Parts: sequence; C-alpha cells; structure tokens
Amino acid sequence: MTLRECDPAINNQINQKRTRIAQINTILDANRATINEAQREVDMAPNPYYGGIPLLIELIRILKDENEKLIAEKHSLNIEVDMLLSKCGIFMSAWSGYAKLSVKGFSSISATWRVPRVKPTPAPGGVGTIDTFSAVWIGISDALGDNIIQTGTSSDFNLAQEDYYAWYEIYNIFDPNPQHSTKVLIPNTNKAQPVKPEDLMSALISKEGNNMWSITISNKTQNWTFSIPQQYIGNSFNQCFADFIVEVPAVDESPLPNGKRRLAEYGNVTFNNCLVDGMNPKFDPTEAIIMIDDFINPISTPSDPSSDGDGFTVAFGSNKPLSPPP
Repeated sequence: MTLRECDPAINNQINQKRTRIAQINTILDANRATINEAQREVDMAPNPYYGGIPLLIELIRILKDENEKLIAEKHSLNIEVDMLLSKCGIFMSAWSGYAKLSVKGFSSISATWRVPRVKPTPAPGGVGTIDTFSAVWIGISDALGDNIIQTGTSSDFNLAQEDYYAWYEIYNIFDPNPQHSTKVLIPNTNKAQPVKPEDLMSALISKEGNNMWSITISNKTQNWTFSIPQQYIGNSFNQCFADFIVEVPAVDESPLPNGKRRLAEYGNVTFNNCLVDGMNPKFDPTEAIIMIDDFINPISTPSDPSSDGDGFTVAFGSNKPLSPPP
C-alpha cells in the first residue's frame, strides 16, 4: 500500500516533529531506568534519611515531573503530526475507520459490530509477550479531540491473557465538573454484562436535549443492555464528527522498539447498520482513516464502504480488506 505523498514543506515539519518525539522517547526511557534504579536503593535503605537517600528521593521527584511534561509535549506533537498528515490524506496515529463531518453537528450515531479476538504479540527477543490494546467504538466528537462522547468494547492482551469488556467515555472541556469527563467500564457485577470474542454488539448515542445525551450499548449474543443518561455540553463545533473507529488506546505512552504502537493484533472487525441522525451515512472512501506507526507505516486499515454505504471493515496491518456485503 502506498501512502499519498505530502508537500515537501509538510514532510519537513512532520520529520522535525517525529525527530523530537524520538528524542522524547529516548529521554523517557533513560529517566525511567534512573527512577527504577534510584527507587530500588530507596526501598533497600533502612530509613528515608539514610545517607544519600533524601537526594535520591528528590531526584525521583524531579525526573517524574520531567516525564509528565515530556509526555504532555509528546501528546501535543502527535496531535500536530496528525493534523499535518490530514493535509496529505486521513492518517492518524491512534484511530482507523471512518468519520463523517457536518458543520451543523450530529445528534445521534449507531452501529453494530462483533467483538474481535486478539492474539498475543511476542516480546522483543521472542521471550514472553507484551501488553497490547485495542478498542472498537462509535462516538461524536470535535475536530481537535478535545470533546468526545463514545461507547464501545475493548479487546486487549494484558498481563499475558485476553481481556474483553464494554465501556463508555466522555471528555468535555466545556463541562465545569471534571467528574463528567471520564472513562467508565460497564458494570459486570455477577457477570451480568460479559463480553466475549465474536459477541454481536449494538450501540447508540443520542441527544435528548438541554445538553443531555443517552448512551446505550447492548450485547445481542449475551442478551444484555446497558443504558445511561449523561451530560455532554457543547454546540455544533464539538459535535461535528460522527466517528466509527478502531483505536489503540493511550494506555502506555511508550512505543515498541520497532516504532509500532501497542495495538493488539485484533484481526478484523466490521461495522454494520451504521446510522448518523437516523440516516445511512453513505460513507465515501475519502473519509477512511488509516492508523500509522511512528514511521508512517499503516498498521490498521479500513476497507472501502459496502455497496449500500452503511458499513465497512477494518483490518490489523497494512493490507486493505475487502468491503463487507450490503
């Protein structure tokens, strides 16, 4: 698969930001190693005032503060790179799928999909596995990623085992109550809301008026439905995108040594019966979003839309999958 060529000036900006991101990763790795070594010495000391222990404690604090600033800078740089890449086509570092745009904003979105099964990713050197993550979701968001209301399922390979669950999330800079901006796992009390590979999921997010929205996600295979009203403050600007996405969540800021992000090997997933404001979205191939790694290689790729325009498939890797049947 060949990516569209960017203007040389844009390429230069991207390369500069990628270089800085690589520098940040190197500094983060060095700081983490120093923190771990210093922490071991602190833990072995008879008390926090022994010898040079106070200096080590202060060093740990300084490096942790520096890492927080570096991670924030890296996050901003990744957003800037995504925005630059969008001028050459729609390529993003964490999302793949389709997104519809409306200057009037959207008031509802819905779709169905089957939960993908993930495979373990071998650790460098072939000993053990690494933790990898993936999420399938629908949502309504703004153009900058500052506001979003979404619900979906996660398929992770974490702590050497598969992990599947449902969730909803709201991030809203217009809401004065920070507790309203959070990710919430769907309760699974007494296994009432289990999620397993190949389960058929259905999700709907709809505006009910006065900044109140309804989030509903159902597991048709396990026969359960979760629904909750939520506040999501804003206007057409932060409701201008309807997103149907496979994502690598920002669980771990560190990429793999080969530059790939910690995306779980999820195989493929098909979005069907997609609706925006109760209507067929009529997806267009130009609206497809390809997920790329730190070297701008595709790692999660959507198909062309189905012939009826309300579905598509996203596949792990760089190969473009076939469109699903109508």
